[in-house]
Amino acid sequence: MTKKLITPYMSTDQKCLDDVLLCLASTIEDGLISAGAKSGEYTRLDLFALAAPFALSMFNNPECDVSYTTGYPHEHHVFCDEDGK
Repeated sequence: MTKKLITPYMSTDQKCLDDVLLCLASTIEDGLISAGAKSGEYTRLDLFALAAPFALSMFNNPECDVSYTTGYPHEHHVFCDEDGK
């Protein structure tokens, strides 16, 4: 059995864009595995790249209430100086 790259999750908030991306990427991975994909044939980045158009179409739908996170703690960010270093 192929080991999944996307870590299983216990709960998500389907109104949050990052959780929507996670769920879609996991669903796409399930489909690839069902179709016979093996370890090394795809990456996490591949899964998120495939999920992005679906998530963005949901985000852009005025009837869909999807938002995105803006309140990460200061430690979460990587800052550069004025020279970009």
